[in-house]
Amino acid sequence: MNPFIFKMAWRETRGAWRHFLYFFACIAIGVGALVGVSLFGANMERAVTKEARGLLGGDIEIRLTRPLSLAGQAVLNSLGDRDMIFTHVSELVAMAARANPGPVMTQSTQIIELKAVESAYPLYGAIRLDSTQSLDVLLHPDKGHCGGYSCFGAVVQESLLIRMGLSVGDRLKIGHALFLITGIVRTEPDRMANAFTLGPRVMITQEGLLAADLIKPGSRVRERYLVKTPPPMPLEPLLSELRDRMAADSVRVSSYRTAQSQLRQFLDQ
Repeated sequence: MNPFIFKMAWRETRGAWRHFLYFFACIAIGVGALVGVSLFGANMERAVTKEARGLLGGDIEIRLTRPLSLAGQAVLNSLGDRDMIFTHVSELVAMAARANPGPVMTQSTQIIELKAVESAYPLYGAIRLDSTQSLDVLLHPDKGHCGGYSCFGAVVQESLLIRMGLSVGDRLKIGHALFLITGIVRTEPDRMANAFTLGPRVMITQEGLLAADLIKPGSRVRERYLVKTPPPMPLEPLLSELRDRMAADSVRVSSYRTAQSQLRQFLDQ
């Protein structure tokens, strides 16, 4: 290469070395930022791939916005004969109220995100509570905690207790039913992607939701049926089968791979 070029470069650098250092620092910071973002995205994608089933809640999710028909329920029941496990999750927005008057500075009512589950929930992952007891035990308190009567249990987010001036052991009215607050829920395995919430989470049983009598014609409810398949079973033929057999219910059938690809697209953006 021509020595003149090196000579001119050295002359320019010596005369404006501060500008040269500033330019070099900008390049270094830019390259470092690109590498950091790329590394973060790769680590997140690896975590999503590893926890994909837990993020969805099952191998397959069947979702609809109204109660499942009898024919659709029969299709789900037939999965048990093929060594598959499924559980039903209902999610809706509701209003909770104190069963007894509280302190003046606290709210007497609160919008909540209600989640009704069955005993098999969760199929994958783990729900983190503030109690050593299992979720199923907390949602089915014995009569000794309910004044000798059978009652429904509820686990809630701590923010609900703070807003309404409640504590574990108090009662909460949702719809037409009373619920005993038995614990605090910290994290749920299938709630990672919900960035926006309308209120604190309250988890109850499907029997409790039925007693509350909240679901009416036109109610905005999200019904989710989560399916766990045996390890050797391929998912694509089962997805096609369920879509065909449950077409009358206008269900959305997806697998954990679909949810994984959607999260990957979000991370790429």
